[in-house]
Amino acid sequence: IYILRLLLLLALCQGWCIRLYDISTAFLHANLSSQEPIYVWPPKEFYPQGGIVWRLKKAMYGLRTAPRDWQLHFAQVLKSLGLNRLQSDANVYIHHIKKVIIYAYVDDLLMIGASIALGEMLKLVQDHFLIKPTGQLNDEGSTARFLGRSLKRVGDSIYFYMESNYLLEEFKDYSLEECRQASTTGTSEIKRVQDGDECLDAQEHRRYRRSVGRLQWLCPL
Repeated sequence: IYILRLLLLLALCQGWCIRLYDISTAFLHANLSSQEPIYVWPPKEFYPQGGIVWRLKKAMYGLRTAPRDWQLHFAQVLKSLGLNRLQSDANVYIHHIKKVIIYAYVDDLLMIGASIALGEMLKLVQDHFLIKPTGQLNDEGSTARFLGRSLKRVGDSIYFYMESNYLLEEFKDYSLEECRQASTTGTSEIKRVQDGDECLDAQEHRRYRRSVGRLQWLCPL
C-alpha cells in the first residue's frame, strides 16, 4: 500500500490521469514453466465415457506454479513494450519516454500518466491481454477499488477508506457487535494470569490468524 500511496501522490503532483484495469483470465495467458507434462481430467460433458486426459499448454488456475508463470509472462510482455521493471518494487513498470507507470498486482492494474500517453500504452497492452476498465480517479467525487481498498477523489486529494462492514463479520464471530467503543484496548489489571497458557485447537488457530490478518490489512489506513 505504500508504493500505491507514492504513485498516487506522484500522479496528483504531475496532474496525470489515474486509471484502473483488470486483466481477465490472467493466468491462462502464461506458458507453463514446468519441464514435466501436466495432465488434467476434462469436464465429463466433453467425454462422458471417460478415458481421456488433456495435456496443458498454458498455465491454469489452481496450479502451484501458475502465479509465478503469470508474473514472468507479464514482465516479458511489458519489457517488449519498452517498460522497465523496478528493482526496488517488482510490481512497478515504467516507460521513461512516454512517462507512463504501471503498477500490477496479479491481475489488477493501476496506470498513471498523461491522457494521450495512457491511451497509446493501453492499446499496446491490449494486443497481448484481455483488459477491462474498473475505474478512474480523475474527476471530483470519482471512486474506485484497488487491492481491497476503496479510493475516492476529493479535490486535489485521494482518500483511502474501508467499507463500514469490513470488520462486522469479526465482531459477530467474537460477539462484539454490541460492545461500546473504547479509546484503549484495556489495562494490565484486567488481564488474567491464565490467558495464553493453553494452546489453541486447529479451528481457533485459523480464526486467530484470520483476525490478525484483517487487522494488519486495516492498520495502514
